[in-house]
Amino acid sequence: MDIFSLADEIIHKATQQKKTISTAESITGGRIASAFTLVSGASAVFIGGVVAYSEHSKIHSAGVPVEEIRKTHGYSEETAKYMAERVRRRNISDIGISTTGCAGPVEVFGFKKGEVVFGLSVRGKETEIFREIFLGTREEVQEKATKFALQKILEELH
Repeated sequence: MDIFSLADEIIHKATQQKKTISTAESITGGRIASAFTLVSGASAVFIGGVVAYSEHSKIHSAGVPVEEIRKTHGYSEETAKYMAERVRRRNISDIGISTTGCAGPVEVFGFKKGEVVFGLSVRGKETEIFREIFLGTREEVQEKATKFALQKILEELH
């Protein structure tokens, strides 16, 4: 299933279930949010999101504690967890998804090229963390990470 089809199905299911979604994106650079906004009627369920690409924005826009950024530079499972939980809470949504990682071309702060961490925060549940490695160019890694995040949201809505 392509990204648009995934986003369309998520919007449809979330609308039926009266669930809302927020995003905190680093490595995907707003692609998840963009996919949602391509779908007519998305405003009923997509509350909004933040692109927290720099360490500064991870702290000030996504709510990651300064100590975590100092320790990991934003490349960690804890960072993904904070981002997902904080975006969900700040937007009063049912689901918060986050992405952080390394699209390449080289390793950064211990993250291999293509290594991505996702946080999935769902109201009333413990936050789930997923770590994946995607092969390809920088753009391909970002696209694959976007698709993976959308698939995780869709699984949650099933």
